[in-house]
Amino acid sequence: PMDVSTAEEAAPAPATPAPSDQELLARIEALLRIQALGPEPMLDFAVSDCRIRLHLPFCATEVMQAAILKAGGISPVLGLLELPQLVKPGATVVEVGAGIGVHTLILGMICRAGRVHAFEPGEVSFGILERNVTRNGLARSVTLHRAALGAAEGSATCAAFYPNDLGRMRLDPATPGPYRVTTLDAQALEAVDLLRIDAGLAAPEILAGAEETLRRCRPVVWLELRQRSPAFAAAAARLADLGYQRPRALRGVAAELVFAPG
Repeated sequence: PMDVSTAEEAAPAPATPAPSDQELLARIEALLRIQALGPEPMLDFAVSDCRIRLHLPFCATEVMQAAILKAGGISPVLGLLELPQLVKPGATVVEVGAGIGVHTLILGMICRAGRVHAFEPGEVSFGILERNVTRNGLARSVTLHRAALGAAEGSATCAAFYPNDLGRMRLDPATPGPYRVTTLDAQALEAVDLLRIDAGLAAPEILAGAEETLRRCRPVVWLELRQRSPAFAAAAARLADLGYQRPRALRGVAAELVFAPG
């Protein structure tokens, strides 16, 4: 008789179910949207009477770029209605984890921030960010920093990289590597009105390296971090020690938390 393990190995793999008509239609629509962008995947759309051109080179495979293309632009769910209340014209904003520049463009073009300091360590994301800032005429008001922020000056290695989700990239500052790490305090900025952090578990370390700036400038702090995240308690405790109020959820979304100075 045939050995059981041999029989299992010899058994044919289960057939992959054929896509439904609806799935095929969705794929065709996605391909048509990509083709419509032309040889250079640049999406042109309007938000709050501002024309925005967004470079989306990986819109066929990367989740956020694909979602923006499918929506035909940036959705108001990103907090557009509340952002003008957080950022007044002429304000100075520090954005940590700028990615490809979605919020950078909103801050510079819709909120009319006077200066945006955008930090992004990832080589792929930074290249797209740089192009989006230039194409939208923000080179004079947006200062780009190809670096991560942390608790101390140093460097880091890449601990995780996901081509289909660039925002999930993680660095390991405990292991020196090619990625530059600096602190917000080291920038010696004269003023900061809003500090936005979208860096996941690194948030407490970023706040540790920003303590002097937070005490001196008293900016509003916007964390993109779920309250059940292991980093949330440490970040919230550090801000409470600095006299910040309990957070409120931006536009009612639990992962977008705003801490106002006391």
